[in-house]
Amino acid sequence: AHTIWAHAFDLHSGTLGEGRVFASFAPRTPDQPLASYGGRPDGAAVDESGAYWVAMFEGAQLLRYAADGVLLEVVPLPVRCPTMPAFGGADGRTLFITTARDKRPADELAREPWAGAVLSLRVAVP
Repeated sequence: AHTIWAHAFDLHSGTLGEGRVFASFAPRTPDQPLASYGGRPDGAAVDESGAYWVAMFEGAQLLRYAADGVLLEVVPLPVRCPTMPAFGGADGRTLFITTARDKRPADELAREPWAGAVLSLRVAVP
C-alpha cells in the first residue's frame, strides 16, 4: 500500500486504462523509528497546474508531485498523521489538511497538540 498508481481515464466510456506506478515509498521496517519513516500515502488532491498533493500518514508531511511524477515540494507538518488535503477559500489557495488523533500513542499526542485538527496553509497554485 506504499504505492500511488496512475491510470489513463476515458471520459466518454468511464473506463480506466493500463496503470503505471506514479510514486512508491519504502514501507516502515519493524524496528524503524517513526522519526526516520517518510510515511505512507493517504488522501490527495490535485491543484490547477495538475500537481498532485498527497498526505503522508505517519510521515508528518505533504508531498507535491508534478503530473509526470517529479517531486516538486515537501511540506513538513507539526503532526505525525496528516490524512487529507483539500483546496478551499475564496481564491482556492488555502490548502486544508485533516489530521488523525484516534489510536495514536499518548506520548505522541502530548508532543502534537494539533493532532486531530484541521490545519491550513496558503499555496501559490489553487
